[in-house]
Amino acid sequence: MSSVPDNLIKVGDYVVVQRWNFMKIIHLGGNKGDDFDVVLGNDIVNIRTAVDKPYWSTFKIIPEVSVKKSKKRLYRAEICDKNENPRLSAEIIKDLSSGSDNRDIKDDGKSQSLSTENIHELRDSGIPAQDIVEQLVENSTTFQKKTEFAQEKYLSKKKRKYFDYILLRPTSLRLMIEINNKKDPSKFLGMSMDTLSHMTTACNIQPGGTYLTYENGCSGIISAMILNSLDTTGKVVQIHPGPYPQKSSVLSLNLSSEKLNCYVPMSVRDIIEVCKSIKGQKLMDESCSPKKDSITLNGIDKKLVKQESPLESDQNNINSESLNSTGSSVLAHDLEQCEINASQTTPSGTTVTSDKSPKANLKRKNSDIQLDNNKRSCYEFDSSRKIQVENILLNKVDGLIIVCKEHPLSVLTEFIQYVAPSRPIIIYSLYREPLVELQK
Repeated sequence: MSSVPDNLIKVGDYVVVQRWNFMKIIHLGGNKGDDFDVVLGNDIVNIRTAVDKPYWSTFKIIPEVSVKKSKKRLYRAEICDKNENPRLSAEIIKDLSSGSDNRDIKDDGKSQSLSTENIHELRDSGIPAQDIVEQLVENSTTFQKKTEFAQEKYLSKKKRKYFDYILLRPTSLRLMIEINNKKDPSKFLGMSMDTLSHMTTACNIQPGGTYLTYENGCSGIISAMILNSLDTTGKVVQIHPGPYPQKSSVLSLNLSSEKLNCYVPMSVRDIIEVCKSIKGQKLMDESCSPKKDSITLNGIDKKLVKQESPLESDQNNINSESLNSTGSSVLAHDLEQCEINASQTTPSGTTVTSDKSPKANLKRKNSDIQLDNNKRSCYEFDSSRKIQVENILLNKVDGLIIVCKEHPLSVLTEFIQYVAPSRPIIIYSLYREPLVELQK
């Protein structure tokens, strides 16, 4: 159960700002802790007063007449009195008539007698949104000719635009998906809350379990979903393409530091090195075993079965036939990149380049984008994280979830060996063709 201070809004928290039926997730204070401006349409609202206030507090936005930022209007937020009613009354159209249809209404821009300057003056003078909407209705020559449905639609649009109250809410998985699906459904690869709930149930997430995810193009919503169900003893390893993890959803949940310690992001390049190290340890254990044709587990002898890694297979057979029908393997591409860099580095750490070698050109191109010596490289390998991930994979994980834009076959064939027996494997794709191929 959360304590009272956890229910207060703090600098650095991610907060949902709701204005009428419009919602937006903001980082209070920004990365530096001094940015409290929220852009809501053509308005900029300063919510510095929300710090140390409880969640679900309602604030009234008051115009700052003397200060302007570009063409946008600047407001400040002040917490509402408990007796103040932050709602627009529905009695605006109670005594007004409505038309039977909208066929005779022409959208010529002349139906509203109030000019833009008049409306701005009303807003800057501090008149409540209720009075502004009433004046817009009174000065409209076509409002009473509209149907009842059209009138309600018009009022809803004006309420959202001129509503002078905001509500600050805590973030949640449901709100994140709802907000992003309204704005850009592709940010979460079209996933709805129902889909995420089915994945949570199918994966059978346990508080102390360990889980492996491969995410590309969903802003870390799967890792956030798992972390939301774990306790401080569980682990989730997120594999991501590129140098930096996609973890905006994880950060938006405002998890405690103990919970964030359960989150272990690792790039494809680094996880390949971990897998190589695990395979090397297995080969060394097999060579030291007295029986070369079998190993003993819990007193039971089992024949060794030598299986070629999908990544090694992609590396040894680099041709058009080894690629997937929908595109090349991301893991194989990163493995090839690692081999190129390793082959060009001497044991002393110096790099050998040649102007005639395409590999040398690739290495030189990579060196141009590296950070300076005072900063950590985006691809620098963390040895402590390597040991942590090695232990997790050696002990097998309790579930594997793959959500990505590319074909998931190469990812599945490489990491399925680290899933414990009878544990679930979930694959999500925008397209049915890759899923059909995996069923065969």
